[in-house]
Amino acid sequence: MTPAQLQRIEDELDVPLPAEYRATMLDYPFADDGLARLVLLPDDPQRVIELNVGSEAHGIAMPFFVGSNGGEVAWFVDAQAPATGVRELDLASGRHRPVAPDWAGFLAHLRATIAQAAREERQREAALPPASTKRPWWRFWT
Repeated sequence: MTPAQLQRIEDELDVPLPAEYRATMLDYPFADDGLARLVLLPDDPQRVIELNVGSEAHGIAMPFFVGSNGGEVAWFVDAQAPATGVRELDLASGRHRPVAPDWAGFLAHLRATIAQAAREERQREAALPPASTKRPWWRFWT
């Protein structure tokens, strides 16, 4: 992201962006693999704004949502106390719990998530039959 894009997020959400988030987004640490950029830690200002509009976390005065696992969990920091770490919100129950004690720990968590997704993809590909053994769907015999 650019400084102007980060300023747009602050202006539209009326939330001060934590310094570590700002630094990460200015020098985005993940490859253009889609998973991180689109879901885990979106680098699109509009996506970040959409994550935050109408979102809340019980007991946190100023949650700033930074990403999600693409399903039932969203990650946020307390914009008033970013040093308290990153928390994950269970979207079904509304409960939240710590996921990382600090921003560096959260980035490590994301790297582990990306690595796990890559391992699972390789396992799925390895389980597929070789292309030479694939037959048309109507050929059950041979």
